[in-house]
Amino acid sequence: MPKYPFSGVIIADQRSLHTNGTAPARGDGAPGFPAAAIVEKFEALFEEVILVAADPAAMLDRDGLIVSDHHAPAGLLSGIHAGLFAARHFQVIVTACTLPEVPAVLIDLLLGASGPRYDAVLPDSQDGLQPLPAVYAKSALKTLSRQLAHSRPSVRAWLRHLRVQTLAGSALKACEPLWEPCFRIAAGEAAQ
Repeated sequence: MPKYPFSGVIIADQRSLHTNGTAPARGDGAPGFPAAAIVEKFEALFEEVILVAADPAAMLDRDGLIVSDHHAPAGLLSGIHAGLFAARHFQVIVTACTLPEVPAVLIDLLLGASGPRYDAVLPDSQDGLQPLPAVYAKSALKTLSRQLAHSRPSVRAWLRHLRVQTLAGSALKACEPLWEPCFRIAAGEAAQ
């Protein structure tokens, strides 16, 4: 089976990805390296897989490209930035090891909705835009770098500057009944 011409980025450590005071929960509760199943799935689907870790030395037992954040503290935006910066493809699909497994149908929908005219393809829900799992284009790097330079970087503020294609949560639920949003981005959040 041919692989998608995308880079798959996995935020592969236990960093805080919360935007509302709580971290999204992993669905499998698997012991050991939390991203192993996601890495295996992404390696089968994408031409390149990138692991983003605040401490890459802690992941030297893993094969593949491992990169560290360029901005401190390590968080959601700095993880997306590091993966997008390191990717050799114009578009990347990003997820995190702390999220439930990304269903194949969601991957297909995200990739199918992507294109050169969008900076991002994001699931939407009654909780707002979901920054992960999502597709981001290298064209989003400049605005992301500017957002990370702020003393309190904000997911919401960054997304306002992007050309975003959204996938309606109701459509996602129709294709994948188990899909649930993982983030609640409040108006006043400042997630790193």
